[in-house]
Amino acid sequence: MDPYKVHTPDSSTGRRKAALERAQEAFGIIPNLLGLLAESPPVLEAYMDIAAKLSQTTLTPEEQQIMFLVVSRENSCSYCIAAHTGGAKGAKASDEVIEAVRNKKPIKDVRLAALVRFTEQVLSERGHVAPEELDAFINAGYTKANVLDVLLAVAAKVITTYADPIVDAEIDESFKRFA
Repeated sequence: MDPYKVHTPDSSTGRRKAALERAQEAFGIIPNLLGLLAESPPVLEAYMDIAAKLSQTTLTPEEQQIMFLVVSRENSCSYCIAAHTGGAKGAKASDEVIEAVRNKKPIKDVRLAALVRFTEQVLSERGHVAPEELDAFINAGYTKANVLDVLLAVAAKVITTYADPIVDAEIDESFKRFA
């Protein structure tokens, strides 16, 4: 099979061009992985839609990036780990928290630790999270709505973390320092 092509707005028309322009507007750049996802405009649109909906939840940008980083780590996506390390730094997550998440180490912040643990449980148990795990997440200050918000973050990252090994995205220059 020929390798996937990184699409750009200049090399695209119609629906693909519109999806890429939306990504450019949202992120300030078109990350290579999203340029590759544009091979199927509906996939890029779905990713962008999910990411936009997640931003409408009560989870902070830091919490969103932490969840993305957990899913990226658990699904062994080096591209996504680099990208969301940068995203977490941009969302004001501490270096200590970022490194702990990246390396699956304990986090001192009880609330973020519960978020990491719950996200890990959702992934490892494929949604069949034990009642005591749900209770621990809620008792850490999250809501029942946030339980479902975690699923939204997982859905977004499943698209990219599963796509990356197939499309083989080169880590963008702006993310390389986080690889």
